[in-house]
Amino acid sequence: MASSSRLINTYDVFVSFRGEDTRNNFTGFLFQALCRKGIHAFKDDEDLKKGESIAPELLQAIQGSRLFLTVFSKNYASSIWCLRELAEICNCVETSPRRVIPIFYDVDPSDVRKQSGFYEKAFARHEERFRQDKEKTEEVQRWRQALTQVANLSGWDIRNKAQFAEIEQIVQNLLIILGPNTLNLPNDDLVGMESRVEELENLLCLGLVNEVRAVGISGMGGIGKTTLARALYERISHQYDFHGFIDDVSKIYRDSSSLGIQKQLLSQSLKEKNLEICNALEGTCLVWTRLHNVKALVVLDNVEDVEQLKMFTGNRNTMLRECLGGGSRIIIISRDEHVLRTHGVDDVYQVQPLNKENAVELFCRSAFKVNYILSEYEKLAYEVLSHAEGHPLAIEVIGSSLFGRNVSQWRSALGRLKDNKRRNIMDVLRVSFNQLDEIDREIFLDIACFLSDYDEKYAIEVLNFREFYPEYGIQVLIDKSLITIKYGSICMHRLLRDLGRCIVREKSPKEPIKWSRLWDYQDLYNVMLENQESENLEAIVVKSNSLMINEAIMRADALSKIKHLKLLKLENVKFSGSLNNLSNELGYLTWKQYPFQCLPPSFQPDKLVELVIGGNNIQRLWEGTKPLHNLKRLDLSHSKNLVEMPDVESAVNLEMLDLEGCIQLRIINPSIGLLRKLTFLNLKNCINLHCKRLKYLPDLPSRTDLPSELYYLPDLPFNLIRDEANAGIMIYNCRELVDRDRCTSMSISWMIQIAQANHQCRCFPFDKMSPNFESIIPGSEIPRWFNSEHVSTDNSIIIDASPVAHENYWMGVVCCVIFQIREITSPREILLYSDVIPVDVRKDLAMDDSDHMWLFYLTQQEFIHQCNYRGIPNIDCLKIKFKIGDMLYFRDLMVESEEMEDKVYPEKEQWQMDESVVLLEVKKYGYRWVSEQDLEQSNSIMMHGGNLVTRKRKFLAIDGNK
Repeated sequence: MASSSRLINTYDVFVSFRGEDTRNNFTGFLFQALCRKGIHAFKDDEDLKKGESIAPELLQAIQGSRLFLTVFSKNYASSIWCLRELAEICNCVETSPRRVIPIFYDVDPSDVRKQSGFYEKAFARHEERFRQDKEKTEEVQRWRQALTQVANLSGWDIRNKAQFAEIEQIVQNLLIILGPNTLNLPNDDLVGMESRVEELENLLCLGLVNEVRAVGISGMGGIGKTTLARALYERISHQYDFHGFIDDVSKIYRDSSSLGIQKQLLSQSLKEKNLEICNALEGTCLVWTRLHNVKALVVLDNVEDVEQLKMFTGNRNTMLRECLGGGSRIIIISRDEHVLRTHGVDDVYQVQPLNKENAVELFCRSAFKVNYILSEYEKLAYEVLSHAEGHPLAIEVIGSSLFGRNVSQWRSALGRLKDNKRRNIMDVLRVSFNQLDEIDREIFLDIACFLSDYDEKYAIEVLNFREFYPEYGIQVLIDKSLITIKYGSICMHRLLRDLGRCIVREKSPKEPIKWSRLWDYQDLYNVMLENQESENLEAIVVKSNSLMINEAIMRADALSKIKHLKLLKLENVKFSGSLNNLSNELGYLTWKQYPFQCLPPSFQPDKLVELVIGGNNIQRLWEGTKPLHNLKRLDLSHSKNLVEMPDVESAVNLEMLDLEGCIQLRIINPSIGLLRKLTFLNLKNCINLHCKRLKYLPDLPSRTDLPSELYYLPDLPFNLIRDEANAGIMIYNCRELVDRDRCTSMSISWMIQIAQANHQCRCFPFDKMSPNFESIIPGSEIPRWFNSEHVSTDNSIIIDASPVAHENYWMGVVCCVIFQIREITSPREILLYSDVIPVDVRKDLAMDDSDHMWLFYLTQQEFIHQCNYRGIPNIDCLKIKFKIGDMLYFRDLMVESEEMEDKVYPEKEQWQMDESVVLLEVKKYGYRWVSEQDLEQSNSIMMHGGNLVTRKRKFLAIDGNK
């Protein structure tokens, strides 16, 4: 069955003719016209030798043709070969829905139909020759029937007519009958292709018949750009007078400059195999003369530079599109979108990775040769797919290498795959890296090693500190499809990240001390173990997978020997020993769980831009004052034994100071009053600052946040919301505040104002996501402002995101949950999911066991970022589940996708808790997608009116715990 299927598309047309009558005139011209239009025609006098019987190859050619042409001439019936061809053609037409079209060259159709005239004489000779052979006599009768059958069909009588004009009409008619060409590509290449071909076809605007339109195709290496272009080319090329697909333009240009491209264009478009062109000027004249005002389809593959698209020299230094006629289309394929834009294409199609369904299908075809995953390989198959991230080349190469292997061999191959991708994949990807300038290569490597998934503004700040001038370089990487920007974050395909890390390793694969960057825990451990000086190492960004893993403890004193370290970010990494020194070139220092009481006395932080230190050991940063004129962010949050805040008088550029959870801190250094650029101050849970009895707050300046435990606070200074963009408010347990009659309306009003502020300034200046609005107040009814009310049956809420999943008008989602809490003391297993949105719900945030209303707002950026980051590609429907635990580090707003059962995504971890647990019972809920229209309408109804004229961010935390 598969074999016959392939034969159907061997030829578009089979032409049966008498060679001595028409080979050097009509039929010869007809074949040239068919070739120019891309119609693949079989001509027996060229391909097969004649004999007494039809050769098997000829039978296959007839059976494998979509359409038949019979050219009847005076001597056609004299040829036994032609008559046997005709009989076989009639058999094919009777057994399959194919057409045969007669052309009457120099004979009357009635002579063919009735076998009169020349045909009568020919058959008299056949009958005389075979009269003694009964079987042959019967065959002669079948020939007569075939002639009569075909001659009765509609066709062309071209006697005494201009052959050129008739041939044009015949070819045009054949194009209509044949329709789009069947794609001459392997089946695997066509997975997920149909929708992409349609999208590209729409960009070409084929209906605009008077315009010449050029469209670019861009994307990372191996993503399927050429396959897509070839698929569309095969589909539409028959509609054009001339068409050509020029492969690897950059190589042709390197080998023979524009002259080589001219030769390729002319030879393909005009079907001239041995075209001779002396120089580029002659080529210019030929291209202009032969293609001027011609409707053409031209595809130029793998263009690396705009110069490669300049095909004309001399006085005709212009673009190809200005030469071609109306209705022409030019498709240019390049990894560099900037090349396409500079050339002036009308639109660019960005080829994206395969979606999950298509990736699975392509992988199954490569790895199993079927369309489904074999059950015993299921978990391993999805792990492989997570490495490929929808990259077609990687899926095919890896899948093919695993075909026929057992489960044990798959596991072994997967272990290799994590560290060493196959060379043929990396070689394809590396082409784009090799085309980068030196400084752009450094940007690429920084992103590959540690800046992927960071906020774009934060990444640019880091790269600026590294003196890489990233504003230009980031755009270069985007143009070359090496990175993308999604919802304000820099994203890099996993294969490209692996490429970058391989490049860092390759000079000294076994000696990480010689690398420029470290990102892997084991590599860092080896470097610390060697305890040697390093001249090359500039960045260490290492995060251990889990606190639950019993990781080896590293020697901290080895850090003292890394002289040129500029970035040090450590999380969940255990150290011992002593730390005598740190590089004075550090600009970014993040060390969660810092193991010492203070930073080394010799450390000079004058280049620091960001300092994040935490854990149970740090008591003070340093003695006295230090130069901090470059410092923008100081985060000492959850330093439980911090007793002294540093003097920040010299930190004239400080924008953020986070002291949340510094429970031993009793005094705020008065130098904080000198910080004119401070826009974020967090004193939440600084319980020894004693703010419980604070009853009044003045209109605070923009740089101020509120401290925690405002138990008696009855009102808020409105300028906290009104005057600053990207504000944030959390209201918990403030009895005097929430007992007001209009508390719910006030909370919603604040929420809308914050949404409006965030819309004007969407980027948080540091790598830390916080709730924009959160309020827990007594209440048992869903306000009418919400679109609908839902009853919860399993302590969860269902957010249907399908109305906005493919729209951009929405700015965020506001949720209202009515809940009650109750405490149990029996041990209980709690399921924690890895995909968690950072909103805390603790038992101490409700004032009693009555019904409470929880209002919270998530921006579009945070909503989608969290879904993507947690591995949930489809936001059409999210199940948000609420649980409460006593432990403050719990994240209790848990997101479950309907697809979470799929083994592609992280599995659940089970935790056993022996202490008492507080359970939250969700009774009902509502939500509303916030749009710009909501904000416009809200301006006229806000209870605390006034437009938000905003410039900077403010974060407000109100915690009224006793």
